[in-house]
Amino acid sequence: MFKRLKIGLTIIGVALLALGFAQPAAAQNSYATAVKAVAPSIVTLQAANVAPNGNTLQQQGGSGVIVSAEGLVLTSLHVVQQASSLQAQLPSGERVPARVVAQEAPHDMALVQLTLPAGVSLTPATFADSKNLTPGDVVLSVGNPYGVGQSVSVGVVSALNRTQVLRNAYQPFIQTDAAIAPGQSGGALINTKGAVVGLVAATAGGAGAKGLGFALPTQTILPILADWRAYGGVRRAWFGAEGRLPSVAEAQSMGMPQVQGAMLSNVLPSSPAAQAGLQAGDVLLAIAGQAITAPSALGRDVAELRTWLGRPLPLQIWRAGKLQEVQITLTSAPPQRRAERRVMRGYNPLNGVTLEPMSAPLAQSLGLPFNTAGVAVVALSVQPLNAYGQKFQVGDVIQLINKQPTPSPRAAQGALETSRKAWEVRLVREGETQLMKF
Repeated sequence: MFKRLKIGLTIIGVALLALGFAQPAAAQNSYATAVKAVAPSIVTLQAANVAPNGNTLQQQGGSGVIVSAEGLVLTSLHVVQQASSLQAQLPSGERVPARVVAQEAPHDMALVQLTLPAGVSLTPATFADSKNLTPGDVVLSVGNPYGVGQSVSVGVVSALNRTQVLRNAYQPFIQTDAAIAPGQSGGALINTKGAVVGLVAATAGGAGAKGLGFALPTQTILPILADWRAYGGVRRAWFGAEGRLPSVAEAQSMGMPQVQGAMLSNVLPSSPAAQAGLQAGDVLLAIAGQAITAPSALGRDVAELRTWLGRPLPLQIWRAGKLQEVQITLTSAPPQRRAERRVMRGYNPLNGVTLEPMSAPLAQSLGLPFNTAGVAVVALSVQPLNAYGQKFQVGDVIQLINKQPTPSPRAAQGALETSRKAWEVRLVREGETQLMKF
């Protein structure tokens, strides 16, 4: 009986193979080679906020990716931005002092310089182009979750070009189900060859959001790193116009075959858009052959077109009932009002926070309308008063303090000084108005 059963199963197996139901090839069961390749390029960062009396007000850990043998490390800005004391643990286990030398708030990125002992050099990570990723590709997250030490988790690329997630104004992100926990921010997302394809950003919704991790792709990271090295800052292209998705009625009235593109609602005088002849009411359909899919993010998307600076960029627009081709020459974004920055002082919730007056370039970097009023938080306090300072974020736009308008840092300082025990702050965060009471 058993013999006949075995023969029968064999016949069924052969039949299934003949019909194409072959067993899948065995999945790779070890990524040790990839981890071994990147492990010498990952550091652990320990950021502390120390009061003048020596008491530690806040302490947090994170990870970083080595980008030069001389000790330059790439990490997430939120890991280090409020640190008055910063240390790094090298792959060897040795701890060394560190300091932030560059930061890019819209991308939540920072560059840290380690103070290395004489004769010590580090192993820079190898980077791969994230545009070669495909959903389903295996990726690994390497960092220091919860401060337990360098750890590895494995998953797949869940999706690419994710937008409207986290606090980052410049997107898109790589989404992965590789486990990511606090302490891994600033660590590496690598491919199966051990090359970095992304900088771990965070999980969405906190530690409870299983399978929802995000990383900045190398397509975003590497141009910023190149700008830091070549120019000491991040270049952005300037368009000088903002738009929105046209309504169905508007599209029909203009004879458009479908609702698409970005209807220009504001074209600033003397901007590249104005010099190219663009007008409010034009519908921008494509830039360099790429269709406009996020009208509200038009300025931010154009800002990333660094390679087109100074040379003609082809646009497709809908005007006067027909498709038209125009060219625009992008320039670098005009300067923000950095000279008017001011650090808030005194017994108030904003003590030590740096504010800058709003401007069109700053609004573009924050993904806000050009006419947004107020002052923006551009740096947080390293010694906040009590826990007040931890309630603010870089990119917040403060519009009222104790019901007084704040068009400038000086006005904000004056409004703060109207009280010494109670404050009401109205601000815009990620496009939404919030009211904070202290």
